[in-house]
Amino acid sequence: MPSASKITPCRLLPAARVTLDEVDTLLHSFEKIQHRYLSRVRSDLREIRQTVLQLGRQREISAKKSKQLQEIAKSIHQLQLRPKEARSKDLKRIESLAAKSVSFIRS
Repeated sequence: MPSASKITPCRLLPAARVTLDEVDTLLHSFEKIQHRYLSRVRSDLREIRQTVLQLGRQREISAKKSKQLQEIAKSIHQLQLRPKEARSKDLKRIESLAAKSVSFIRS
């Protein structure tokens, strides 16, 4: 039996070739979705960071903004993330917090 590295798509059975094409399509779609998803969440987090920096450089901020900053910090602190496990619910928690915080700081 030839090694896996020597098997080329042209030597595959038709059913295997079709499945391989579908898996390749799925992998490509997954990578595109992952890239767009990460870009969106990363953009939200950068916007939050930039806003916090701008507010932090001011001599004074309103009580409302100060409370918003405290609530964002508290929410981030309370996140229970497990990066080693790479759980999808961790991504959803980060995405949700980022979206909520962006809308919060824009108000």
